[in-house]
Amino acid sequence: MTYAEELKTKGREEGRKEARVAEKQDVLIRQLSRKFGLTDAERELIEATDDTAALDAAIDEFAVAEVKESVLSKLPTPER
Repeated sequence: MTYAEELKTKGREEGRKEARVAEKQDVLIRQLSRKFGLTDAERELIEATDDTAALDAAIDEFAVAEVKESVLSKLPTPER
């Protein structure tokens, strides 16, 4: 495999990962907005999360959540 082909393959893989993250973020935002409503800060927290495991945990928590804070607690807090 040439260097150019390696770069192309790596770019595709990164693009797929970014698409998966964006899809999970969109699902979480849509569901939380519909059930609880979201503030701009909460939306930004979700959009800033690129950890697929954390997004999956939040989506799983949504299924049983009675309050949105239990869902949002699954996401990493932004570093200040």
